[in-house]
Amino acid sequence: LVQPTVTVSYEQDANSKQTDRSIAPVYVLGRGKMSWDDPARMGAFVTPDDPAIENFVDPVRQAFLQELYDEYGNSNLGQAMVLYNAISRAGVRYQRDPQTPFLSVSGDRTIFDSIRYPYEMLNAKIGDCDDCTVLMSSMLERLDIQTVLLDVDAPGAGHVYMMFDSGIDVEDADDFFQANDYVPYQGKAFIPVETTLFGQGDFRTAWRNGVQEYYQRQAEGTIQEVDLRAARLIDYPPGRIASVPITPPTRAELLADVQVDLQQYATYVRQLVGEPAEDPGALYDAGAHYLRIGRLREANELMDRAVALDPNFADAYNTKGVIYTKMGR
Repeated sequence: LVQPTVTVSYEQDANSKQTDRSIAPVYVLGRGKMSWDDPARMGAFVTPDDPAIENFVDPVRQAFLQELYDEYGNSNLGQAMVLYNAISRAGVRYQRDPQTPFLSVSGDRTIFDSIRYPYEMLNAKIGDCDDCTVLMSSMLERLDIQTVLLDVDAPGAGHVYMMFDSGIDVEDADDFFQANDYVPYQGKAFIPVETTLFGQGDFRTAWRNGVQEYYQRQAEGTIQEVDLRAARLIDYPPGRIASVPITPPTRAELLADVQVDLQQYATYVRQLVGEPAEDPGALYDAGAHYLRIGRLREANELMDRAVALDPNFADAYNTKGVIYTKMGR
């Protein structure tokens, strides 16, 4: 608690004068402090413009541009997958805060919590669920991917994590996702990610756990969505901190981890599309589905199978032209 004083210096009748006035006492919080009575305050810790975040995110994304295009159609989902693996490979891990564990803070939202800025989290490598959340959110926001805080206020199970905009409209989501694998929010399909699982498995595991937690807590009525982008841009501008670049993992260091997720996602998509019957129409429909979700290689293979069975299948030839165009051929 401090007593602020406003001092005004001025000139009057060629004389220098000064006047002081005390104003009402205010609390000045320590670095990285906030209370959870308004979860939107977490927006102040989302720092996509921090040079340390830029220097981590941009090289990682650049290293996997071809995979992001070929396997994910350059979607937000693929970019989130690569960043999740990069954070894990950088050694970041969840650890309960020994001084203010979120479980106790969520039970009494007047308690001041400590949150690490994303740069500090990258440097320290360990943090609570709130630290993990602002780190992932900052990296996704760096790529202009909207993120939303998921604030769980359940007795004995307080928790925060996040979800991000897949870039897919809700009306098109069934082409891309299996049932209950996304959250409809503001007309978009959002993907929850359990960020406390950094370093404990692949991205698909964090996605699966995140969405299961969401629908469980939604049924209980104990989860709240908070738009971190709106909070950051309107009510709680991010703090400005001094940081230094942190070297991200290289492509060689990340490749094995990313390949695991690429294989998992390929299996996921095959289950989504299904294995078509050896019939020109069925093969065409499955290929068109692959085309809609940006998996051009599979789409082309199925069109080839369709025209092999029916050499006069004009729609399949036309679709192959569309595929070749998207491939730059």
